[in-house]
Amino acid sequence: MSPDETVDYYRNLNSVKARLQVHGEGRENPFRRRSSSRLLDPKVLVLVQRVPGVGGVKALALLQEFSSIHQLCNAAPHELEPIVGQAAAKQIHSFFHKPTAAGT
Repeated sequence: MSPDETVDYYRNLNSVKARLQVHGEGRENPFRRRSSSRLLDPKVLVLVQRVPGVGGVKALALLQEFSSIHQLCNAAPHELEPIVGQAAAKQIHSFFHKPTAAGT
């Protein structure tokens, strides 16, 4: 699935979720995570998919667990591992923490 198709897919999915939430007012679903009602920004989803080792499924899972790019960038490998697996967790962590030309 291309990034544009992914964005369209989640836009449609979020539209359906929004309609269901309007019709389900007054009834709290005890099995639904609170963060799942938050609509994902398609631009952020595409951005996370550009991290090496992260595709559409992993990007969505990461954004459901970490509420911001800042939290994702600061996540330790042991926090990423249950979501994306050991190899991808190391790859994601090293992507955000590789040394720069300034030496930091």
